[in-house]
Amino acid sequence: MKISHLLLLLLCFIFLTTSCNSPTPIEQLIIKGKIDGFKKKEIKLTSYNYEHKIKINKSSKTFNDTIKIPRTGYYNLVFSKNKYLTLYLTKSDNLEINSNLKNLEKTSFKGDNKQVNNYFIKKSKLYSSIVKSAYVLFKQNEESFTQTMDNYKDSLKSLCASNKFPVDIENKEYRHIDYEITRNFNNYEDFHGKLTGETDFNVSSAFSQKIPEIKLDHREDYLDFLSYRKYIQELLERKTNKTNTEDQNSKPFINYLKTVTNNINDTLIKNDLFFTKGIKQITYTDYIKEYYDYYIKNSTNNTYNNKITEKYNVLKLTAKGNNTPKFFDYENYEGGINSLDDFLNNGKYKLIDVWATWCNVCEREIPLLKRFEVLYHDKNIEFIGISVDKKSSFDKWKKVIKTKELSGHQLFADNEMKSDFIQKYAIEGLPRFIILDPTGKIVTPNAPRPSEDDKLKNIIDNLNI
Repeated sequence: MKISHLLLLLLCFIFLTTSCNSPTPIEQLIIKGKIDGFKKKEIKLTSYNYEHKIKINKSSKTFNDTIKIPRTGYYNLVFSKNKYLTLYLTKSDNLEINSNLKNLEKTSFKGDNKQVNNYFIKKSKLYSSIVKSAYVLFKQNEESFTQTMDNYKDSLKSLCASNKFPVDIENKEYRHIDYEITRNFNNYEDFHGKLTGETDFNVSSAFSQKIPEIKLDHREDYLDFLSYRKYIQELLERKTNKTNTEDQNSKPFINYLKTVTNNINDTLIKNDLFFTKGIKQITYTDYIKEYYDYYIKNSTNNTYNNKITEKYNVLKLTAKGNNTPKFFDYENYEGGINSLDDFLNNGKYKLIDVWATWCNVCEREIPLLKRFEVLYHDKNIEFIGISVDKKSSFDKWKKVIKTKELSGHQLFADNEMKSDFIQKYAIEGLPRFIILDPTGKIVTPNAPRPSEDDKLKNIIDNLNI
């Protein structure tokens, strides 16, 4: 009896100690389902600064994945550029999705948070029935647009209320609706003018008064809602443009950073706004050191700062007055190959146009660039076009040159946007215009586009060519 009693005590002790020391259950999201009509190998689960690829079984169109997501909140399940599902996920969900790519509004959900995710599908249907499309929405006159937005907002909030969500989710979704509606009101004047061709269109004072101010420092919503992130970015851009207009000696890109600093207190939002714009702005500014110094002084995200510093260190090498990087063995439309040295020391300045056949902005600049070529055809400046198209587009490149009657020296880069010459100039967007003097020194690494008529003309005329 004593032995049995001792054994029982020992077993109880083992049970208690192992129970106390058992590991905390791992939080993991299980997401599975089927997507009819889908032909690619994978889909993406995305949110703020997060992306996870989910493999698709090509024969059955099914998927099944276990994921450790960074946070509870809103995600997108992305099938293609314009086709995705909005999802609300927690770190330990078990969610099943059945959908058809041709009609995402028929998607059904099983498992955790199915009520919220089914609500998103109903929201999508309301958009289709009331708003129809951005094109239809923004072409409406002011009164019709306002009526549509009021109807859409009331319908969305009624739908949300009818689901009787927990208070935190309901309040979050009400804010989400407000962000979407307010952003549309803010964009109406610009979009309506462009779609109708009324370039001088202005909304009424009564319309402007309907646009509410929205709190700019809601970190959780910034992480969750693209509409909120876009609202803040667009608002700050408008404030910056106003500053630039009022100050003739303005430094536009630095002014943007200052506008962010003056309006945003939350450090995560501020750092993100700095970097989202800054990684490209620093390649365009004429005040690179001043821009960099202000950026680093006011940003506290070391990862972002290191990337900006890396970009700055590259750009320093192509600042005004430095010797240009070289390119070698680019194919010439006229036949043969050329390196930059082939064009130097002939007494002529160079205007280099970096472009691609897939770039719509480049295409719009072509007739304006040709006008400059005619204007300066007897001056000491020559024009060099460098295409950064893929090798598979080589024949398309030649066709565009022929049909658009492009003149000057037309060259095809050796490695697309990864060409050493392109990388050393830290080119992020197209078209990009570079002016060199006859010996290869950089006059400007980022010249105005031909569409900025007087700005480009003033730079060239000041060369006394």
